[in-house]
Amino acid sequence: MSDYTDNLFPKISLPEALQLIGKADDAYENEQFRKAIRLFSQALQAPLSDLDKGYILYMKGKAYLELGDMGRACEQWSKAIELDLTQHPLGIDMVSDAYKKYCG
Repeated sequence: MSDYTDNLFPKISLPEALQLIGKADDAYENEQFRKAIRLFSQALQAPLSDLDKGYILYMKGKAYLELGDMGRACEQWSKAIELDLTQHPLGIDMVSDAYKKYCG
């Protein structure tokens, strides 16, 4: 199963991506989960660190979970786990915990 938002958006700069991540976080907090997924997906088109990508994938997974799409949620978390998130051990624990709880 592929995330329908992959490669849907043009490449963007890092500052644009950081702005989109902020907007996506706001959308998620306001329970606008589809909008959050779209904005996070756009942000992934920037040259981001693995830590930033991991955060985005984690949050996309949470948004898919809120929409009841467990398959896509697990796919996002699986992609996040594949990244090297050792820079932030708590981050990988959150992703792994979500994956174990809902997917494994």
